[in-house]
Amino acid sequence: MRPDWPTAKLAVMAAALRAKFRGHASPRRLLLSSAPLELVESSPHDFFWGQGYDGSGANHLGRILMMVRSELLAGGEHEDEDADGDGGGGVGGAQ
Repeated sequence: MRPDWPTAKLAVMAAALRAKFRGHASPRRLLLSSAPLELVESSPHDFFWGQGYDGSGANHLGRILMMVRSELLAGGEHEDEDADGDGGGGVGGAQ
């Protein structure tokens, strides 16, 4: 693991999600269709990326997804553009 992972992980996740949703039309359409809903990672055991079993978690994944969604909407990126031409790869990269 990177020695700076505790401070870098939010930026790394944001960069990865930006790349995913800018480069793949199918997941981008799904993300954009969720607006204006709040996105919550409902993992009962993850209080950092998710909300945890009691809802007290930080939900960093949901927050980053909403940030990326806002960036895409503000940038006017078209839902049907697929940067790499692979048809979007489906949700989570599966085809």
